[in-house]
Amino acid sequence: ELTVHFDNPQQPPSGDIYDWENTWFGSLGADYRLNSMWTLRGGFAVDGSPTSEARRTPRVPDAMRRWVTFGLGYKPSDRFEFNLAYVHLFINDAHVNSVTATSDRLIGVYDASSNLLSASAQYHF
Repeated sequence: ELTVHFDNPQQPPSGDIYDWENTWFGSLGADYRLNSMWTLRGGFAVDGSPTSEARRTPRVPDAMRRWVTFGLGYKPSDRFEFNLAYVHLFINDAHVNSVTATSDRLIGVYDASSNLLSASAQYHF
């Protein structure tokens, strides 16, 4: 449950009951070592959403996600290692049909995706 209390005492609190459910995350990935310096990486994951259409709100328009990942590792010596990775999240459409405390109704569909880029460097002492 999320309740928002306003500074204005005349405005009643606004709240949502989410009733989130247990969910699961499954992934499969692989590394392919091209040679002693270069490594290719890739993976796929499915990430279930704890939200349900009956309780989904515009505050948390979450839905099931599928992850596709690609990466590249470079290790020029035993002491240095550099990694670069890209992730794209395919997110299912999140259908919303909610009613506010003032009986306003919102019906719609959220269309989302996400791109992540990461880089790291390690130096081993």
